[in-house]
Amino acid sequence: MTKKKCTLAVSMMVILLLLCSCKKNNENTKESFSRKDWAIMLSEAYDVDFYFKDEPYYEDVTEDDEIFEIIQAMYEAGILSQGTSKFKPKDKATLGFVISSAVLASGIDYTSYDVNPKKALIKCAKSYKIYEGDASSEELTKPVSKEKANDILQKILKINDL
Repeated sequence: MTKKKCTLAVSMMVILLLLCSCKKNNENTKESFSRKDWAIMLSEAYDVDFYFKDEPYYEDVTEDDEIFEIIQAMYEAGILSQGTSKFKPKDKATLGFVISSAVLASGIDYTSYDVNPKKALIKCAKSYKIYEGDASSEELTKPVSKEKANDILQKILKINDL
């Protein structure tokens, strides 16, 4: 009887260990692509890292943060929103954020596409075939994968001949 209980206990532990390791692997494959990740990718592509003001523009990106210089420079270059007090670096990068900041980094004149700046950025991206998918509000607020963000970046760099 004791031998059966021991075998059962060991079997249960092995099954639990297998289940735990599967969960970890599943979580790692679903790692999200953050706003911070996109800011780094975009700033490296366009070499945006020079800034003037030492006081943080966003309350959630301080002088001690590894992306402080990038965020300061992107803010000053007009690539990042100037109408908010938080950058939210850990939030997932949305399709709309990636598209609009890519167009802003490129320097393409988007103002003639619409009187609403957000709509103008998306229409500009569609016109240049930087993004050709659904441009509904629902779609633009969805998280974007690193692969999709890189695809958008490569298209915008091609337009800029970089």
